[in-house]
Amino acid sequence: MGLAVGIFGAIGSWTSSNFSAIIPASELKWMTSGMLYLSALILWIRMFIIEKRHSSQDNNSLPNGMSFWIRACGIGLVTGAISGLFGIGSACFIQIGLMFILGMSVRQSVGTTMMVIIPIALAGGAGYYHLGYLDIHLLIEVVVGTITGSYIGAKFTKRVPIPILKVAMLLVPITAATLLII
Repeated sequence: MGLAVGIFGAIGSWTSSNFSAIIPASELKWMTSGMLYLSALILWIRMFIIEKRHSSQDNNSLPNGMSFWIRACGIGLVTGAISGLFGIGSACFIQIGLMFILGMSVRQSVGTTMMVIIPIALAGGAGYYHLGYLDIHLLIEVVVGTITGSYIGAKFTKRVPIPILKVAMLLVPITAATLLII
C-alpha cells in the first residue's frame, strides 16, 4: 500500500517541485506555513472531532481492486504535489489520506507514511537539484539525522499510548509552521 501511494507521490513531487521556482520566496514561506497549519487542523478534525467508524480498524476494511488504485493514486499525487511545491514532507497530509481515504488505523498510517515519504522526498529532491536549489552536504547531514530519529521514533511508536501519539502528530506541523514565520 505504501509503495503504491509513494510511486504516485513521486510523480506529483517531481512535477510540482519544478513549479516552486516561479513562486517568490517571501510568498512561498507564508504558503508553506499555512499548509502546515492546515495539516494540523485537518488532522485534529479527523482525530478528535469526527467520530471514528471503528475504534481500531484492520486490514480487512481497506479498499482493494480498482478502488484501491484510484485512492492510492489520488493520495500520492496530491501529497507529492504538496511536498514538491512547498518543500515539506507532507507526512501529515499522507497520514490524513491513509486514515480517511484508505481507512487505516492511526498506527498503520504512521508506519506506512514513513515508507511513502521515501519516493516523494527522492523525487522532490531530484526536482530541486535539477533547479539548483539543493545543498548536497546539508542533505547528507539531515538524512543521517532523520534516519536515526526515524528508527528511534518507530521504536517508541509501539509503546506510546494513542492519545499521546495523536497530540504529537498535531504538534509537529504546528511547531514547524510557527518556527517558519517567526
